[in-house]
Amino acid sequence: MADDPTAISPSEDFSQTVAHVLLACEELRRPITETPDEPTVLQAVERIRSWQADWDHVILPSLERLERHTDDASSSSWPQGGVAADLLAHCLQKAITVAQQVLTSATRMPEPTQEDLDTHEVIDASLDQIQRDIQGGVARLMEVNVLLWVRYRTRFGNLAEEQILNDLQLIELYVTYQKDVFRRRVTPAVARLKRARTSGNLGAQIPPVSLLPGARVQQHEDDDDDEATQASETVPVVEQHHAPVMANILGQALTLIHPLWSWFVQLPPPPSETQGPSEDDPLVSVIRAVCVESIQILDNQAQTIVKTLSDWFWVDQPQAETWMQQSIDSTTVHLDPAELGRLDGLVEEMAFGCKVQARYSAFLESTSLAGLQSTIASQLLPEWTWKYAALERFLATQQWQSALLLAAPVHIVIGTDIQVPSVVEDAQYLSTRALERAASTQSAQAMGTVAHALAHDVWSTEVNDNEAGAGVYVALLEQRASWKESSTHRNEKGGEEGIQPKTQEKSGFASALLDALDEDLSPDSPQPYTTSPEKGHRTPTAPTSGNFLRSFVGRNDESLQQMELEMQFCVLNGIHAASGACRSLVSLLDSLLLPLGDEEEEDVAATNAITPSRGDSKASSMVQLAREDLDRYASAYESLLAIKIKQSLVEWCGYRPDSTAPDLRRRRNNLCLLQLETFFTDENYELDSHSIQELEGDERLERNLFGPLKESSYLVQLADRIEPQVLHKVGEQLASAIVNLILNSLWNGQKRVTEWGSLLLSKEVRMLKEYIHKTVSPMVEESTLPPLAPELLDIWERLSQVVAVLQLEKPSDWIIYATSSVLSATDLQRTLSLRTDFSADAIQSVVRTVTQTTNKG
Repeated sequence: MADDPTAISPSEDFSQTVAHVLLACEELRRPITETPDEPTVLQAVERIRSWQADWDHVILPSLERLERHTDDASSSSWPQGGVAADLLAHCLQKAITVAQQVLTSATRMPEPTQEDLDTHEVIDASLDQIQRDIQGGVARLMEVNVLLWVRYRTRFGNLAEEQILNDLQLIELYVTYQKDVFRRRVTPAVARLKRARTSGNLGAQIPPVSLLPGARVQQHEDDDDDEATQASETVPVVEQHHAPVMANILGQALTLIHPLWSWFVQLPPPPSETQGPSEDDPLVSVIRAVCVESIQILDNQAQTIVKTLSDWFWVDQPQAETWMQQSIDSTTVHLDPAELGRLDGLVEEMAFGCKVQARYSAFLESTSLAGLQSTIASQLLPEWTWKYAALERFLATQQWQSALLLAAPVHIVIGTDIQVPSVVEDAQYLSTRALERAASTQSAQAMGTVAHALAHDVWSTEVNDNEAGAGVYVALLEQRASWKESSTHRNEKGGEEGIQPKTQEKSGFASALLDALDEDLSPDSPQPYTTSPEKGHRTPTAPTSGNFLRSFVGRNDESLQQMELEMQFCVLNGIHAASGACRSLVSLLDSLLLPLGDEEEEDVAATNAITPSRGDSKASSMVQLAREDLDRYASAYESLLAIKIKQSLVEWCGYRPDSTAPDLRRRRNNLCLLQLETFFTDENYELDSHSIQELEGDERLERNLFGPLKESSYLVQLADRIEPQVLHKVGEQLASAIVNLILNSLWNGQKRVTEWGSLLLSKEVRMLKEYIHKTVSPMVEESTLPPLAPELLDIWERLSQVVAVLQLEKPSDWIIYATSSVLSATDLQRTLSLRTDFSADAIQSVVRTVTQTTNKG
């Protein structure tokens, strides 16, 4: 085959490549050695990018090509083989010298700031992106230096000391660069903080200049319901001075450490003793040392500055120590709204400080590198965590006490009459906010302390735990924040002088009562108790039975009885809401506490989750104990709700659960269940075909059976003022009371029932069931009533089966229903005995058969 006339010989290609390398190196060296003016931001960024591109795409590929030619020359294919090796050595020395100059120049170039970018619109990139590009470019230039030296040393031995930086010098150059970059980045924020401390602006509520973007937080003061006040006043803010600077310091440190750590973990591991004697790759060895020492110096710098910053924080926050002392006995301390705002701002800043320290420490712990500082993990973070937890607990109790003074009923759904005491919503908001903030610290100790405090001081159903009566449970028992005058009533009286709390020391219940008494009782009426604060009389509160109003109000005062009824409805809603709040807090704790082993599956929503590895077992046990307490309190509130519903039926409907229950007819009118009991006691069911026509008329039943029910204020207002879940529970107890009432009147009244009488009873029970279903259903159109709930069906089933038994043609017909019967043998016998036409022998035979069938089943 003929030779290509256009092809060049290897020696010519080698010569051209040598010239290309030397020319490229000279083009890189000249701008550096000529010491030009200080480059602009745009020039600095472009120079580093250009240098990296020149090495990666021009010089290094050309040197590799020279090495291949030199290897070919060593096989004697060239007569000038020795000359090729000398030229390659010269090119490598030239490249090494220029690479050192380029790296030194790159490490001296200052990084751009956001202000620099704002003045150079041609730079279409964010500051973070540019900083990452510069960091990557300098790291690559450092890697090029190591690579060139390793190549030279591998082929020709070591260079003279003055010709090349040794390992230690190269490492020191890059480590010093990383330290300088870090200090340049954090200096502005630290300097601004120092100036603020010197000028005395740290105590200002609204400083003129923020230290860092987004550093201001709102004060979470307890606002009242005055919309005009809220619209006219500006919500104050508290400036976070130290924590944002701390976040800037540790954030910048991690910004520089993380790429180094990623670089480090991608390197091959050093040879271990178990693998036998082997030599470490010199290139990898130097880069590994660069990464480790850079991480160590950055960590040392960051933790040293943060330690100083922490000392400044405690010096600049002297009130923190005062609040720490007051938190020991928080029940005797009451902070005003301004102090609460400052305390809230301090706690917010401390939580943020704990969070950034915890995340920084967690990252360092994950690296498992030796030689890192432990100042934050062993000294600062524990101190910040326990102080934060103590102040968060103090803040929660103080905010709760403040909210209690301003409590009032609030509407669950705007436009309806369904209300709940604000104490429940306030407590849930404060608890959720405190728990989420404690979880953000990623400390099981903080979570345990705060969760236990909230469970014990705010939600406990054990009255002895609430020493100052500050818990939700006591507030509901005392009917606080359960009534306020409607706007309609205020307009009728003229102006805005409605029933309002006269002093902050009074509960909403007592204030409403005192104002109502002022209005409805004559001035000459004797006052039954003293209300003067000067005499030291404690504001009266309602006992657990809710009978406080009746001690002062006559039974015929409809306005005050309506007030008491609204209060009881509000309290029932509040008890149910308290149970739901406790369940919600339990779910929140569950979401914030991940079991060990699930951390790898943690998603974005669980960023603040606490795992046992992030806190000791004792602290985790405190969180678990608080969770169990809240779950127990939720059940206790549900039990209290059942008791209060039963008491309300006794109070307003005259329900008598047993013969020892009091007869309340002298206290209230329209006790519908007492009148219903009288109706069924007096009703005659020993009827024939003629007498039933008169008794089954709708007019009589509407007047005598349903009249008392429709006149009951309690039943009429149920669906309007009670939320659906509570309404369902009221329906269960009301249905149970009616079923027992009817059965007792049948079984204990020596009644006799004919087949015609059973038809009348069936009609009355059916109509009564439908009416009660409508009464205890949420307010909807009659045609869209929901089906009867299974729980209510079960309650009515016993009475329905009694009616079915009374309608049998003969006793033995019940045998086929025996397997599905809910009636006991005694109940069946008593029911069958009511029929006038059933013989005693037939009844006994059926009862024996049913008993045997049931026992076999």
